[in-house]
Amino acid sequence: MLGIKRDIFESLKFHIKDVNASTLLSIPLKRICSSPFVVVCIGTDRCIGDSLGPLVGYNLKNLDVRYPVYGTINEPIHAMNLEEKLELLKANYSNHSIIAVDASLGNKKSVGTIQFREGPIYPGKGVGKKLPPIGDYSLIGVVDTMDKFNNANIHQVRLSFVMEMADVITDCLYKATHSALYARN
Repeated sequence: MLGIKRDIFESLKFHIKDVNASTLLSIPLKRICSSPFVVVCIGTDRCIGDSLGPLVGYNLKNLDVRYPVYGTINEPIHAMNLEEKLELLKANYSNHSIIAVDASLGNKKSVGTIQFREGPIYPGKGVGKKLPPIGDYSLIGVVDTMDKFNNANIHQVRLSFVMEMADVITDCLYKATHSALYARN
């Protein structure tokens, strides 16, 4: 990959106000998107801070992308149906990589960042839930701070902020897949 060491791409982090964020996040995704993959967007539309994944799924479906996308505003993947959806994914996409998208809580400095990581997402971890991990790769949007005394911070997030973050993630996936499609043809 352009003479850049692979370990640089094991974890990347960019703030949504960085005008190059979607382009820079798309770089490691191009490699992943050149092989079969599925995007799994986790969260619920019942909590603004946790709606990042479903908003990304909704955006991708509206772009009419050529790859499978699970988890949208209309059909979210959340704590109540995650295990069932994981079984469906294993049955139908066993030879595909999974790119998981989810909101997260973090420290004050990381709010507004989108992180790409090799490895799974652990949904619900920030609010004390024990759910199965999902994904070979992760796109995580840090939507608010972790408050050890009150996990309700995720309910105080502005919708416009989450939508802006969803747009950046959607754009990076679109850029990665768009260039991967041209590379194959």
